[in-house]
Amino acid sequence: LCSRVAWLRHGQIVEEGPTAAVIRSYLSSVQDERLMANPTSGALTTPDLDILAVTFHDSAGREVERPSSGEPVVIRIAYFARRRLERPGFSIGISEGGAHAFTIASMVVDDEACRPDAIEGEGVVECRFEDLAVQPRSYELWCSVRTGNDFSDYIPWQRLRMFSVDGSVGSGAQAVTSSMTQAPVKFRHSWRVE
Repeated sequence: LCSRVAWLRHGQIVEEGPTAAVIRSYLSSVQDERLMANPTSGALTTPDLDILAVTFHDSAGREVERPSSGEPVVIRIAYFARRRLERPGFSIGISEGGAHAFTIASMVVDDEACRPDAIEGEGVVECRFEDLAVQPRSYELWCSVRTGNDFSDYIPWQRLRMFSVDGSVGSGAQAVTSSMTQAPVKFRHSWRVE
C-alpha cells in the first residue's frame, strides 16, 4: 500500500500526507457533510414542554460551539414547562447518526435522586460529562423526557441537534469509535436542575 496519498475534490487537492491521516480526514468530512445536511437548533415544541435551546459549555462555564475531546463538557437544555410537570426524567444520548446512541445519560436509569420533584415555567437542566472521550468528528444529540410514572413521554426520543468535537485523543487514551457502537458506553456524568 501507499504510505502517502492525496485527497482530491473537484480536481483540487484538499489534503496530502500520510495515508491513515488523509483517509481519516476524508471519512470525517464525508460524515460531517452527511450529518450537517440536516442540523436542528435544539428548539422543540410539545403540548406540555418546550425545549428552548441546547448549548455546550466547557469546564469554566463558557459556551462552546465545538466541545474538546477528552475534556469535561456540560450540556445545557433550556426548557419551558407549560404547566407543573411532576418528576420528569430527562435522558440524553450521543449518536454517530441515527437513534441508536452509543452513550446515554438518563435521570430515569441513573438515580432517582437526580430527578426534580417538579418543573414549571422556564428552567435549565444540565448534564456534565467529566471526560467526553470521543473521536473528533460530528455527532447527534438525542433527548427524551419521561413522565413521572415512566409510562409515557413529555418528549419522545428524538434528535435535538448536531455538534462537532474538536481536538485529538492523546496517545494511550481510549476513545469511542464506530466499532464500539453495538452496546452503550458509559461516561461519568452528573445532573443538575436550575
